Amino acid sequence: MLLNSQGYITEGGAGRLDNICTTVTSISLFASSAARLAHQQEVGDALGAVALIFSWFYMFFFLLGFRTTGPFVIMILRMIAHDIVRFFLVYSAVLVGFSQAIYVVHDGRVGPHALFVRMRTLLVMGFTGEVNYDDNYGSGGRMNPFTQVLVLCYVVLVMIILVNLLIAMMGNTYSEVLEESEQRWIAERANIMASIDNQCPAEWNQQARKSFAIPLQNRNGEEKLYLEMEVKKIDEWMHDDR
Repeated sequence: MLLNSQGYITEGGAGRLDNICTTVTSISLFASSAARLAHQQEVGDALGAVALIFSWFYMFFFLLGFRTTGPFVIMILRMIAHDIVRFFLVYSAVLVGFSQAIYVVHDGRVGPHALFVRMRTLLVMGFTGEVNYDDNYGSGGRMNPFTQVLVLCYVVLVMIILVNLLIAMMGNTYSEVLEESEQRWIAERANIMASIDNQCPAEWNQQARKSFAIPLQNRNGEEKLYLEMEVKKIDEWMHDDR
């Protein structure tokens, strides 16, 4: 990272996945150690858990290079980066709006803590479908009729419309990636090699290329590297995952 910081930041595809997992894992481990030294055991455990998750996510970087798993990983990454992000942008407006409405008409505007509790309750309700008109998390007691209507509208909007819209977007992403699975697999395999190359300084890469390329001078006296390649049995190479 320190050897080629510009390439580390501007990489895309498999290289970006590599950089994100490596950076988050390293920072989480460092912060977890610092928290343990400060006798913050719970914080250290939480940061250690984050490091474990992203260290295992790093396997996706290597799975991208195989024909059978590469397109599948691309689907997951595209769904997370595009479909889920757009879904939560829309859902956040719905969640905050209904939370504030129920906070005003039912929770009695008793403070920010009650608003956050209401948001958490609606968040769980929207994805589990557990609707309880006997409010055990907010102000207590049975909800009034208008609050029940608000909760019903929220559940219909989230569980029937937004969640199904998310599923439809994911299905569309799956179809798009599946149609171009071969090209995307080859591109990500090249991105993996480029990612490894970008992590080394330019001087090292230049010297390494000379070990398998032929330096020749053109008419202007400039030195160029030329690589001679001969491909045999192209069909076997295309179907070889090694």
